[in-house]
Amino acid sequence: EVARLLIARGATYDTPIAAALGDLDAVQSMLDADPSYVRTARPNDQLPLSAAAEFGHLEIVRLLLERGANPTWPDVHESSRGAALHAAARAGNLEMVKLLLQHGADPNGFVNAGGNAVFAARTQEIRKLLIEHGGYLDPYDLVWMGEDDEVVRIISERPETALAGCGGVFTAVVTRGNRKLMNRLLDMGVRVNPQADGCHSYVLE
Repeated sequence: EVARLLIARGATYDTPIAAALGDLDAVQSMLDADPSYVRTARPNDQLPLSAAAEFGHLEIVRLLLERGANPTWPDVHESSRGAALHAAARAGNLEMVKLLLQHGADPNGFVNAGGNAVFAARTQEIRKLLIEHGGYLDPYDLVWMGEDDEVVRIISERPETALAGCGGVFTAVVTRGNRKLMNRLLDMGVRVNPQADGCHSYVLE
């Protein structure tokens, strides 16, 4: 109601907003007028596809995909491989997850501070489906799930995975206060991510 009041008073009503509000007719009219509107982005980089997915509008997601939307386009929350699948998985919308995967969505696409779609999956059925499509849980994700031994195993086999996630594995380890795992990783020779960014909160922790 607030959004519609703001729109009535002159707020921008573009494709992402129409998609978020579930206005199928408006989205279709906008795309008919200019097919490039399928890639209209809000100031926060949110695209129509992720907006529709976030609010559970399956038919709008379907329409956008039919009109050329690519679920791997960079999107909101610094998601360099798209945010729509993450939103659908987090909401537990199995039908939408299947549809996005059919159109090439990346189950390993990372959303800032939210992990990938496999981590975000609300149900085991969705998580299993994403893994079947090549999705995986990296050490950063597994730390939050309490899977310490699996963290150590993966990093032992593939040391580069210690840098995956938001700021690398130590961000999650230290934020959770897991001193035992921190010492295990340091003893293995794992070091903090050399690329400083906003997720290096373990320095402050």
